[in-house]
Amino acid sequence: MICLKFFYYGTSHESAEDIIGYGISLKKGKDGMNFSSGDGFYVSNDLCLARERAARRFGENNSAVLVF
Repeated sequence: MICLKFFYYGTSHESAEDIIGYGISLKKGKDGMNFSSGDGFYVSNDLCLARERAARRFGENNSAVLVF
């Protein structure tokens, strides 16, 4: 049996395009933000939660969710 797990990252359209084009750079993070102190990359296993957080932060028309 194959077990798949999906993880979601809510962000802006611009950041989503950067991640798709260039990958994830933990060096670009800020303390307490997406990449914390450079030690990690925050994702959610809840699509609705990722979308709601992105929409709240970047607005409905500028939010995006990446799926990993």
